[in-house]
Amino acid sequence: MKTTFLFLILLILSISAFGQNASRIADFEKQPKIAWKFKTTGPVISTPVVDEKMVYFGSLDSGLYALDKNNGTVRWTFGTYGKIRSTVCLDGEKLYLLSGDGNLYCINKNSGQEIWRFRTATGY
Repeated sequence: MKTTFLFLILLILSISAFGQNASRIADFEKQPKIAWKFKTTGPVISTPVVDEKMVYFGSLDSGLYALDKNNGTVRWTFGTYGKIRSTVCLDGEKLYLLSGDGNLYCINKNSGQEIWRFRTATGY
């Protein structure tokens, strides 16, 4: 009963949100313009993190990348000895990432220099 009721509420809300304004529905059909592309040597399965100037992400090629968010230019890279599967965490001037090499890294977001690393269990 609760599931059916919840489904009906969601159905009514979706109809009222999208059914009244035809131009709003048409907006979803527009394709976004690609500003730039960047190719790594390995797949990227993590979510990029964006701040006011840069895009940061890890790759299965064991690299952490920092790209200029306006044009995709590489500002710096940081290499680890294991694949980076998780999303990088940004806190102030520091980036934190886990690598398949068993380390938790703290990286300066501006320079890409390692601040410290902590050895965890290998192959997280």
